Amino acid sequence: MYLARNQGTPKIMMNTIIAGAAGGLISALLKPFIFRTYSHNMRYDISALCNGTLGGLVSITGACNNVQPVAAFFIGLGGGIVYCFGARLCILVEVDDPIEASAVHGFCGVWGLIAVGIFDNTKGLLYGTESIHTRGVFFWV
Repeated sequence: MYLARNQGTPKIMMNTIIAGAAGGLISALLKPFIFRTYSHNMRYDISALCNGTLGGLVSITGACNNVQPVAAFFIGLGGGIVYCFGARLCILVEVDDPIEASAVHGFCGVWGLIAVGIFDNTKGLLYGTESIHTRGVFFWV
C-alpha cells in the first residue's frame, strides 16, 4: 500500500524542512535588530541562522504530520521569532546561556505546543473540520 505525497513520511519531511528554513531565515534577519547589533555593511549572524533553524525544527515537531505546508511555514516563522525574543529575554533577566539552548528548546517548544492547537488539520482553530466549540476545547487542552 502506497501513501500519497500528502500523507505519511513525505509530508513529515516536507513540513520539517519548510519550518526549519523559515525559522532560520527570519531569525537571521530579525536578531540583529532585536539585539541592536546590525551595521551598515550587514554582516550575517551564523549562530542566529543555525539556532533559528533549530527553533523552527523544534516548533514543528509536535505537529509535523497534522498540518498543511503553509501552516508549517508559519509555525517555523513563529519559531524563529520566538527564538529571537526568547534569547533577548534570557539576556535581560541575566540567564547564563551562552549557546541560547533555553531559547531554542524551551521557548520554541512552548510555541510548538500552542501551534498544534492553532494549525492542526482536524481539530485546530484555523483548519479544523469539527465545530468551533470542539476546536476551542482542543486548543484549550
